[in-house]
Amino acid sequence: MRLNVFSCRDGFVLSADCMLAPRAAEMDCGPVSALLGTINCTELPEDVCADINNQVDARQYAFVTMEVAVSSNLRALIEDSARIA
Repeated sequence: MRLNVFSCRDGFVLSADCMLAPRAAEMDCGPVSALLGTINCTELPEDVCADINNQVDARQYAFVTMEVAVSSNLRALIEDSARIA
């Protein structure tokens, strides 16, 4: 699954690449940034990808903490997608 990535208070909001961050994400996580880039969920560790997929299925967005983002190398994945685009 391709995901849009937005920064927010305390982490990142991810949503399916066909939509912007849902209003519920801003209500739950605070204001979100402009689109930072996209990632392919399968490039993340399997357990992180499964958690993100479950969150997106349940509420149309996922919240990823800074700790998980750093350990999953989320920044590098975003930068790679920006170079390809």
